[in-house]
Amino acid sequence: MNLFPIKFSEINGKFLVTNDAGDFFYCDEDSLLALVDGRPNEHFQQFLTDKGFGYQTTDDYRFKTARYRTLRRRVIRKAITYVLLVPTLRCNLSCSYCQVSRADEGAKGYDWTEEITTKSIQYLDALQTDKLKIEFQGGEPSLRPDLLSRVIEFASGRFSECEFVICTNLQKMTPEFEGIIERPDVFISTSLDGPNDIHQRNRTESNPATSAFFVNLEMIMKKYGQEKVSALPTITESDYPSLNRIVDEYKSRGFSGIYLRPVNFHGFARKQHASSRNLQANWRASYRRALDYIFKRNFEDDWQFKDFGFELLLKRIFRPSENGHVDLRSPNFVGQDYIVIDHDGALYPSDEARMLSRVGLVDLSIGHVVNGMNHSKIEELNWNQIGEVNPDCIHCAFQPYCGIDHFDDLSRYSRVDLPKNETAFCQSQMDGFTDVFERLAKNDPIEIFNITGHLTDHFHTDPPFGQIQYA
Repeated sequence: MNLFPIKFSEINGKFLVTNDAGDFFYCDEDSLLALVDGRPNEHFQQFLTDKGFGYQTTDDYRFKTARYRTLRRRVIRKAITYVLLVPTLRCNLSCSYCQVSRADEGAKGYDWTEEITTKSIQYLDALQTDKLKIEFQGGEPSLRPDLLSRVIEFASGRFSECEFVICTNLQKMTPEFEGIIERPDVFISTSLDGPNDIHQRNRTESNPATSAFFVNLEMIMKKYGQEKVSALPTITESDYPSLNRIVDEYKSRGFSGIYLRPVNFHGFARKQHASSRNLQANWRASYRRALDYIFKRNFEDDWQFKDFGFELLLKRIFRPSENGHVDLRSPNFVGQDYIVIDHDGALYPSDEARMLSRVGLVDLSIGHVVNGMNHSKIEELNWNQIGEVNPDCIHCAFQPYCGIDHFDDLSRYSRVDLPKNETAFCQSQMDGFTDVFERLAKNDPIEIFNITGHLTDHFHTDPPFGQIQYA
């Protein structure tokens, strides 16, 4: 028997062993030493073969299957199927953690011009795909419902499958905007930071604005259904003690889950929440307590409520083709399946790249809708976007599931060549995957109940995976 290369890490007294295809198992130290020394006994060899760690020849199906599963983890679609559009940078709120450095509602020169609108639509028309998802960002997109309507009308006729998401603060619900929302292919994404007091402190700042948000949120969910709206909190340091309250708010409003995430160190947040640059340890401890709270309520009270961040990590582990999240994949080549068109027509590889450019830290634009893609710049950005060959990542047991994110490194450190284990991105992902694998290793009914629910949408104690421990 031949063995595929392995990586390993100690997890609560056991050793997690992984390979490039993302297969994994736990074993004790003696078994790990036998594996490293190339002397597994016959029983261990059979286990390794069954788990995808061994093969006989490069022509057998086990070798070909492992190669196929490895490629599935790394392949990114070569057609752009997700476009983020920013028709205006103006906004009618001034959130403390605004990531894009928005413009005032009455400012001039921050909307698509007629030329940019026309060229943006032409750009969409030239995409080599029949399926497309369009997300409208801002600023506040609802300030320009006319531009939203033009894009939606065009794209819904151009593509066989097209879905639209409008990211809005729900401050104003004009008849024109509601007319757009009525469409079955249009969905709302909004920010809900928690109960009224937390939401007002972080975002709306006044009672009337807070009231308007909750009135519009409740109206849309009641009139158009729960599935019309998704919500996302942004957790500031002062919110860390209130995570359970925030979870309860989401559950009470009928949401099926929550994506608990801290302030992103971009835009205005770089100044108003400067401490977010180095709060990983405090955040992760608070997050784990909140996740324990969710797991306990799910198990004891039949909540069936998810944390979407935990779900994302699980899917990265158990589903080889789950690589659509641009902050958590490797290779992470830019300008390939995802693109951002800003208010001035500039093209960006991600929303984070747009944010960094907006604050003047570095120009990460990769072209313009008028002139097209700047392929030489794309090549410059892509040369180090592969975790599999990064010297700090190559031996990490979590590397098959993790990603690479130079934009976060640029935002925090103004450089991309720091040792990965010194970066907030690496520390956060290491902590997250360690937490997942610790929970898997426990084989505790509460953990299995919740892991199963996050993976399959059905919460029960019969795990959807086979033997993961060698004894």
